[in-house]
Amino acid sequence: MNIKTNLTSIILCSGMLFTSLAHAGNSHHSGKHFLLTGHAAAKLSLTDEQQTKIAEILSEKRSQMKAAKAMRSDNKQAFKNIVESDTFDEQQAKETITQMQTVKAQMLLAKLKSKQQIWHLLDEQQREKLAHIQNKRMRRN
Repeated sequence: MNIKTNLTSIILCSGMLFTSLAHAGNSHHSGKHFLLTGHAAAKLSLTDEQQTKIAEILSEKRSQMKAAKAMRSDNKQAFKNIVESDTFDEQQAKETITQMQTVKAQMLLAKLKSKQQIWHLLDEQQREKLAHIQNKRMRRN
């Protein structure tokens, strides 16, 4: 390869890298749950009481998820210990797998419970608007 080809390759790769970084930095995701944003409150016409209750529900879910993630981390360490052990303990492996499944089930249960609670806070019009927004997002992805 000659110098021009190498230089062109470097410039193109650098351009692609900086473009991807620029797009990553322009994300509209603020770290807040969508329903806690001013945009969602305006689109769905959420009352202050609804916003407060939604925040409480999501806070409860967040604490449950945090606890579950800590347990999942413990299970990952247990998996690592099983792999690194001199002998394979099938019973321990089965117990660890069962614990991991329980943690995943707890996380899914927390998500479903919070979604159900929020759904029932909304009136019929708000539910329709939210469903429309969610469908629109699903089509984009």
